[in-house]
Amino acid sequence: MNKLIRTTAWFAFLLMGIACFYPQQAAGNIIEDQLAEIGQVPNEEVVVVQRKYTRKKGRVELTPVAFGGVPFGTVRRTLFGGASATFHLNDWFGIEAPSFNYTKTFFSSFTDDINLSESAKINVDEQRLLFFLTAGMQFTPFYGKLSTFSRYIAYLEPFFYLGGGLAKTESASYLTVVPGVGFRVFFKEWFSLRLDLRDYIYTEVNGGVSRLRNNYAFTISLSFWLPKMPSN
Repeated sequence: MNKLIRTTAWFAFLLMGIACFYPQQAAGNIIEDQLAEIGQVPNEEVVVVQRKYTRKKGRVELTPVAFGGVPFGTVRRTLFGGASATFHLNDWFGIEAPSFNYTKTFFSSFTDDINLSESAKINVDEQRLLFFLTAGMQFTPFYGKLSTFSRYIAYLEPFFYLGGGLAKTESASYLTVVPGVGFRVFFKEWFSLRLDLRDYIYTEVNGGVSRLRNNYAFTISLSFWLPKMPSN
């Protein structure tokens, strides 16, 4: 009986040893296989992703050319051409001042087509925009990186905007409030592409009647960063 107990104990001990050794051996083989596979990748195909691509603190973002417009209007279509300068106090907060957008407004044929009928005539009372002169603040809560084709890395930076200023039409000037969102892509530490979606809100007065105007504008622009400094 004692012999049977000792044999059973030795057998159980052997099974426990195999169970403990086998996963470690298997894990070791997996790691060795992964290291061998990594070792076969050419150095030029290995891309190191750093924590931060470039610094913005104390730098000026010059945006000399911006194109866009208000493409969503049924009656009025407006094209934008502008420029801006933004001083970044740190990596997440910047002051955009000034921002100037020259506008060219066209009225569509929507009302003309309706007025061809015998029904009541529709008169367009919207004023043509001439320009926007604004200033505001940019907030950048986070940033990220996007890998394309497992080789090229794009450095992305969404931001929020809140500002205000002057909206000039062909017959009057109005105070405007400008909320918005934007998206920045860095190609170099001194060169980036920017996309903006903003709403220029003001109250327009025609014939003693006040109407709230929302101008949902989309712009695309290129920016240059000064002073030039090495990437982090």
